[in-house]
Amino acid sequence: MVVEREWNGRPAVFFDQIKRPELLSLVEIDAILRGLKQRPVESVGGYRRLIRFSRLPSIVRRPVWSFALQWSGRLRSEYFGTYSVHSFPVRRAQVMQSTTPISFSLIYGLLNPGGDMLVQLLMDHRIVDGLTSHRIMLAIEAAMKEDIVAELTAAARSRGDGASFRD
Repeated sequence: MVVEREWNGRPAVFFDQIKRPELLSLVEIDAILRGLKQRPVESVGGYRRLIRFSRLPSIVRRPVWSFALQWSGRLRSEYFGTYSVHSFPVRRAQVMQSTTPISFSLIYGLLNPGGDMLVQLLMDHRIVDGLTSHRIMLAIEAAMKEDIVAELTAAARSRGDGASFRD
């Protein structure tokens, strides 16, 4: 997850992984994300690792970064993950290009009153073609309209507020 936090009096972008998110409920993922946004920066392991790594001189940092991203699949998946998810919570704005070391980045915007949300998939075209990306987006849309709506509705009912997310 990509999170902007204040660190040393300035805005900074941090990221940390949510291990095996497919095994977690949306409520559990939300709690983890809230922690990434609210806990002290130094208390998050991934943030501490980024801070330590950023202190290395660039002559050391760049080769290590390159090795971890391009030569070691294990290091890449362990420290960078296989995809990123982040929001761009501004109406009427889009991200048109992104340079990221991650193979896939899913960017979502605000939910509008009609229930629509802009969702963009940025991908490494060397890994997947446009048609496969289209299929991925169709699967994401189906999951959002069915699985996620059902889970959110069940969570709301268990809290007793009776909200329905289908409308």
